[in-house]
Amino acid sequence: MVFSSFDVLGSDDLTLLRGVLDELCQEKELDIKAPQAEAMAQELVNWWLFGVRTPVNLKQIMEPVSI
Repeated sequence: MVFSSFDVLGSDDLTLLRGVLDELCQEKELDIKAPQAEAMAQELVNWWLFGVRTPVNLKQIMEPVSI
């Protein structure tokens, strides 16, 4: 799923998203370079663009996603 948005990711936003991705990869025992991690990163960006902007909420949304 891809969301359209005129929002721009800044360096703080990328740091936040990378932190969430790192935590998710650690919990799922995935290498950050694995294809599944890339798919999770894309989903995280999509949810951020949709308006989900806190690490807690992003992790909650991603929890049921099996990649």
